[in-house]
Amino acid sequence: MPKISEEQLEARRTSILRAAIRCYRRDGYFETQMKDIAAEAGISVGLLYRYFDDKQDLLEAVMRASRASDRKARTAATSDLPPAEGLRALAHEIIALHGDPDRLAMLRGNVRAYGEATRLEGTELDAVRPALAEAVEDFGGLLRRGQADGDFDPGIDPEAAARMMIAMIIGSNVLRVFDPEFDARAHGEIVERMIDGLVVREDPDAAPD
Repeated sequence: MPKISEEQLEARRTSILRAAIRCYRRDGYFETQMKDIAAEAGISVGLLYRYFDDKQDLLEAVMRASRASDRKARTAATSDLPPAEGLRALAHEIIALHGDPDRLAMLRGNVRAYGEATRLEGTELDAVRPALAEAVEDFGGLLRRGQADGDFDPGIDPEAAARMMIAMIIGSNVLRVFDPEFDARAHGEIVERMIDGLVVREDPDAAPD
């Protein structure tokens, strides 16, 4: 039997993770069994267990991959921009996602995941929590950098503001799925104004140095 290369093993592993995500979004984590993921990936159940020990092991791998992908996207969107523009860039990407009808199925899957997360316990819940912590760290880091540069209001708690931004993203996902009147463009304008509210404005009456 020919030896399988590391590249082939990683490609198969990635294919399994993508199949698992599709199953979770379509059927939910709790309803998805290992045999369902194997069928979605086009492999046998026995082969699936050569890559992952059990359902929880697979969930942890999915979350690690998703966190890495999300963090890479956030970094790519903001790394070369001033903090305020970085926040706007992230907002624009999210609003574009909400306005794309082809991404609605993905948003439905995300909303399903929010509900299922409330049922997770123990180590399964531990696998999910770092995604939120990293998002808070990334958004909070942008705010702290802006405060250090003198661009953002120094009186704002960066972590609290970051959590509110993430809550807005989650809430927007829910509205996009359930509210037929949801207007992504109008929502984007409100987000822009909220970001503007974080920016320190020069006092036009202040005496020059």
